[in-house]
Amino acid sequence: MVLFIAFDRIFLYVILLVASMSKFFSIVNFRDSLKELKLSAVAAKFYSWGIPLLEVTAATLLLLSGPLVLAGEVALWLLLGGFSWSIWKAYRTGLSVKCNCFGDLIDEKIGLSTIMKVILMASLGIFLWVGHESIHSIVHLPLQDVLQMVYSSVYIILIYAFLMASINKSSSVVSIRNSIKKLGGER
Repeated sequence: MVLFIAFDRIFLYVILLVASMSKFFSIVNFRDSLKELKLSAVAAKFYSWGIPLLEVTAATLLLLSGPLVLAGEVALWLLLGGFSWSIWKAYRTGLSVKCNCFGDLIDEKIGLSTIMKVILMASLGIFLWVGHESIHSIVHLPLQDVLQMVYSSVYIILIYAFLMASINKSSSVVSIRNSIKKLGGER
């Protein structure tokens, strides 16, 4: 159980760190996505910096121990609440909004994959909440174990990014083929 909770913390750390850094590197696009959700320019500017800062804060706190881990878990749940609101807002209004979950790293719209990411992170958050006392701090684990968990987390995110890129590419090819068929160019 200890290694699972440790991996859970490290996986969430890597997800939140990659998400925040990619948002910082594409802050204007992230702000535009927030505006597409009908936030005011002032609110979009505030949240375009506030969300990645909260992601970095949550990620860092999850690696520590005691009440700091609990603060990280609270920050994680605040983020998940905000992500859920974004999904609800996009569906309620029928908007097609670029997700920007990972900034410009992964090009996708808010949709089923966004819902699945929130469910995955909520599941990991529940496991953390239940088992947070089984491990005091990541720094007490052997360095080799921690590095393997970090590498595994990065690989999982890379596999996801490649899958999303290939899905987006294949759906573009299908759209092009359908357009050609409508024009009568392909039989």
